[in-house]
Amino acid sequence: ELLGTNRATMKLMIRLCAATPYLSDILIEMPGMIDELIDSLLMNRLPSAQRLDARSIDLCRRATDIDVVLHGFKNSSHLMIGVRDILGMEPVEATQQSLSDTAEACVRRVAEWEQEQLAARFGDPVGADGEPAELVAIALGKFGGREPNYHSDLDVVFLYTEEGHTVRRVGGPRKTITNAQFFNQLTSSIVQRINLSNEFGRLYELDGRLRPTGEEGVLAVSIDQFTNRFQRGMAPLWQRMALCKARVISGSRHVRRRTADLLMSILCMTQWHDAMAGEILQMRQRMQETATGDNLKRGFGGTVDAEFVAQMLTLRHIGTRQDVFATGTIDSLNRLAEADFLSADHAFRLINNYRTLRGIEANLRLMDTPARHELPDDESRMRDLAFLMNESDPTMIQALVRQARSSNRDLLNEVFAV
Repeated sequence: ELLGTNRATMKLMIRLCAATPYLSDILIEMPGMIDELIDSLLMNRLPSAQRLDARSIDLCRRATDIDVVLHGFKNSSHLMIGVRDILGMEPVEATQQSLSDTAEACVRRVAEWEQEQLAARFGDPVGADGEPAELVAIALGKFGGREPNYHSDLDVVFLYTEEGHTVRRVGGPRKTITNAQFFNQLTSSIVQRINLSNEFGRLYELDGRLRPTGEEGVLAVSIDQFTNRFQRGMAPLWQRMALCKARVISGSRHVRRRTADLLMSILCMTQWHDAMAGEILQMRQRMQETATGDNLKRGFGGTVDAEFVAQMLTLRHIGTRQDVFATGTIDSLNRLAEADFLSADHAFRLINNYRTLRGIEANLRLMDTPARHELPDDESRMRDLAFLMNESDPTMIQALVRQARSSNRDLLNEVFAV
């Protein structure tokens, strides 16, 4: 009845089922989500991060199986985001931010759930002053920049506020452990639950290889330990670059603010040397060598070119101009241009290229192509991509990609040559 009386919804369903198996599979598995699909057409804009967080809290409040709840929450959110995406109702930045906000809510709910399970066994962690010690999650990479795609990995580093011991709960088990033990066990549990493959698939792929100090087996360290490595000059350049996209996503308000201030102070302490630009270019070359020639992210002229320009210029100038800091690539390039550290023309072209390539990547994710960062070799799949992007000729997409990548590399070389 719905499709028979609403031609716009019928056209949307045909478009969705013809070219976006990622979204159509969600509807097949959860037919009740047709309501979310309709709602997404009626909204003026995507929900804010606060609304998504509040909704996830409400759903998990009385949950007995958090996995079921969070998979449903994520699928509902992705369906809503994806529908507006394929209809061109949102710019690429808004789509990525909403995907990031959904993931952020999921990470926080898992962290809260796992901390309660662990505290029931070993008590609550406190510092030397008896005040609660907290887990602090720091998002990095695309997640930190609020610019992930539909299937992006989540890069997260876990810290805790201070050393100490857990305090037994009234009526709870007598065994207590150190805060280091507690938060490392907690981090391990978070990573395992988020990465768990079950009947619903994997919630996200949280990179468990990231270590705050690089030490094997250490998943979480205190904030003081983490910052000391930078203050003593022990952290390599790539870690400082990573902090250009670092965003604190968990902890109480004052802890998040204090941690963000510490991260900013680390960046501002960077002693820039001209040789660093050459070192960053070498990093970029190594990334390119490990990618296929067609890779839209790490290959020649891929999106990493724009990201490296933004991160290099941020490290170079943040000591004198803190206002250039922004975790998102587009926002960062705009701020650098406003501060006259990047020409307006260079910023405009890099941003347009970045939007073009990231938009194509997003459509490839919706199509569930095997290579997530490459245009399909198959002509029929290219026609599907063109259909999804409202392009009549698939060769136009290929031309857009060639132009964006060539422009990116020219701009990278120009900026780094200065």
